[in-house]
Amino acid sequence: MVNGMKIENKSVLKKSKKEFILNIINSIVLRGAVLIIPVIWSYALDSIYEASYDRAIKLIVLSIIITTIYYGFEQLYQVTFYKLYNKLYNLYENVYTDNFYKNSLFSLSRFSLGEYNNLLNSDIDVIASYYANLPMRVIRIVEFSVIYFYFYTINPIVFIITLIVSLVSLGYMIYGSKETERLNKIRKDTLDYKTAANHEIYNNIRDIKSFNLYNKVVEKVNKKRKAYLDANAKFNVQSTGVKFISIIIVEIARLLLMIYGIYLIKDGQIEVGALLIIYNYYQKIVDNYTIVSNILISKKSLKVSFSRFGKILENASKEKVDNKEIDLEGNVVFKNILYGYRDNPTLKNVSFTLYNNSINIITGPTGSGKSGVVDLLLKMNRPHKGTIMIGKQNIFDIKNNNYYNKIACVSKSPTFFNDSIKNNLLLVNDDFEYIKTVCKRLNIHNYIMGLKDGYDTNINSGIKRSVFYLLAIARVIIKDSKIMIFDESLSLIDKKDIEVVKNILLELKENHTIIVIDREQNVDSISDYIVVIDEHVVKEEGTREELLKKQSFYKKMIGKI
Repeated sequence: MVNGMKIENKSVLKKSKKEFILNIINSIVLRGAVLIIPVIWSYALDSIYEASYDRAIKLIVLSIIITTIYYGFEQLYQVTFYKLYNKLYNLYENVYTDNFYKNSLFSLSRFSLGEYNNLLNSDIDVIASYYANLPMRVIRIVEFSVIYFYFYTINPIVFIITLIVSLVSLGYMIYGSKETERLNKIRKDTLDYKTAANHEIYNNIRDIKSFNLYNKVVEKVNKKRKAYLDANAKFNVQSTGVKFISIIIVEIARLLLMIYGIYLIKDGQIEVGALLIIYNYYQKIVDNYTIVSNILISKKSLKVSFSRFGKILENASKEKVDNKEIDLEGNVVFKNILYGYRDNPTLKNVSFTLYNNSINIITGPTGSGKSGVVDLLLKMNRPHKGTIMIGKQNIFDIKNNNYYNKIACVSKSPTFFNDSIKNNLLLVNDDFEYIKTVCKRLNIHNYIMGLKDGYDTNINSGIKRSVFYLLAIARVIIKDSKIMIFDESLSLIDKKDIEVVKNILLELKENHTIIVIDREQNVDSISDYIVVIDEHVVKEEGTREELLKKQSFYKKMIGKI
């Protein structure tokens, strides 16, 4: 467990102190009643054997009262348990959410979708469940100790029999569970292979039919299916076998204890009631085998969950939240930037300036390194060498939550939440009238109103591609960040809309730093400054007029030479 996880863990557990105390009290009462009830019945049985019927009746009544209390506390325990579990789950989920957002975009990009799903749907539940169950599990282990001590006071041989059986049975269960776990992994892997093979058929059905590959593909799937069925059979046999052998061990020991207990009664060493206690307590030990086994197994799951959780915390710990407003006035200056793989960098010792309150174009052929500029501006990673300054501030010294308030980007592949157009845009600005004004400026308002549900139409419901990208542009405009980045997104809208966007950019530049990544020169005519990148270095920079006056790489690139 990383240090950050330990700190957060302590904090969460401290905040759940009240719920823990209630859970512990209920656990003690419950397991205490479980131990006391067999003792009362044993005394009642001895009283009947001794013809002390009044005493026997009183003990039976007492047992019934305690049993009733037990069931009452059992209900109460369920309430306190779920209060504790829900509290822990919410706290851990809050920790995850807070720290998730603190991570840099680069840190988040290293996680797969599966890891995110596991964290939210599985890992938080594993962690919360482990600690919610911990009070009862600790009490159950204490219960173990009490029972063994009682057996020792009755007769050392009774103690030895139960101890040996416990160790053998528990050891076998742990070994068996590990083997079962191994076989279950194989079973899951083969299921994944089988599922993948079925997906291949579904996704490639056109080619399968056109090339008449049905028989060969079916043969391939059948092999995967057989492998899964074999693995599943081995898993089921193993899990059933472990249970069966464990039951045999337990029942043989129970028989030996009963035979020896009868011998002790005949020998006058114990009363009949003591045999009842031995029988009941032995069953408690058997019941607790599963508890101990589950603790050991759950610790393994806990370790995996903590490990994934720790990745989020580890990166977030480097980023402290600061809600202080920052000023990003000033030029964006890249100085001696080395970025990307060291043996094949995206940017090689790059230096250039993007000017404040201006339209800055970064252009160049495909694969030249332009995307690296966007990665760095969005802090998806740090450069190996060099600095990026905005005014007098190094962008990597600015807290992420402050920085991302001041920057917005239209990516090459913009994404929206699976929700209405209106709700997606309201996320960045709650002024719906202003949103409609921007959409009118972008000439998409009428199109949206022509949809069946207007602005309430789901944004992913098949609207025109050009409109989809214009909505992404609208989102950046209505956010009104100081720095606006358009990452090759202008190439994806209709030509007639380019002129509209140009006019808006000319207005925006008065108070914003506009950065356009564009290899097709869609808005070069209105640019204030152009940076040309090729083969991962800056070939040249200057105004459009300056670059066109000389025998420039830019002039050659746009076909003016």
